[in-house]
Amino acid sequence: MSRGISHLPSACRRRISRYLHESEAVTPPGSCIGVVLGNHGRGEVGFALKEFARAEGRRSRPYRRTRHSSTILPVPPMRVRDMRKSLIVLLSLFALVGATAGAALRPAPATPLPKVVVYKNASCGCCSKWIDYIKAAGFPVEVHDVDDVSEFAAASGVPTALGSCHTALVQGYVIEGHVPADLVQKLLTEKPKLAGLSVPGMVVGSPGMDGNPAQPYDVISWTKDGKTAVYAKR
Repeated sequence: MSRGISHLPSACRRRISRYLHESEAVTPPGSCIGVVLGNHGRGEVGFALKEFARAEGRRSRPYRRTRHSSTILPVPPMRVRDMRKSLIVLLSLFALVGATAGAALRPAPATPLPKVVVYKNASCGCCSKWIDYIKAAGFPVEVHDVDDVSEFAAASGVPTALGSCHTALVQGYVIEGHVPADLVQKLLTEKPKLAGLSVPGMVVGSPGMDGNPAQPYDVISWTKDGKTAVYAKR
């Protein structure tokens, strides 16, 4: 025991000695609550502590006086290596929570829409506009120019009364004429027992048929046995 604290009470000396040997780090002044050494004068205990630290080849720990005139020393801080371990664990938890939250908030990738195969006459301008329209809705399109669209429509099962200027095939359904894209998507989602949809003729105001004034029209469905019904009104 250093001479610098030999005159202090034994309990006080033990606390100082234990404090100096328990920690590898140096606590910043006033950073934590400490070990009460008793009502010894600040200068006396401080001098003794510095003397002991010098004899031991250590840096003295900071201390402060409480409002009750007791000199206290900070409780020995967490060892540096333990602090590093705790920090690594904490950062790992933050990273895990962030990754989980990011995965939960990230939107699921959209299912690609199926290909629409269109058969039209090479000179049909409104057919090309409908193709551009259906592409803009997200459908990939494959185009075939044919000499007689009506023959292809009949071969695809389109009733004569429902014929239009182009015929499209998608996932087993027939789309005849200027059918709106949202109704095509609805058909593919619901998968009803239908043969297809049609907008008979070429109605002004239907997709790909620009003009004023726009006319209301019916989208007609039909079954393989030839039964027709109004699928939607536009």
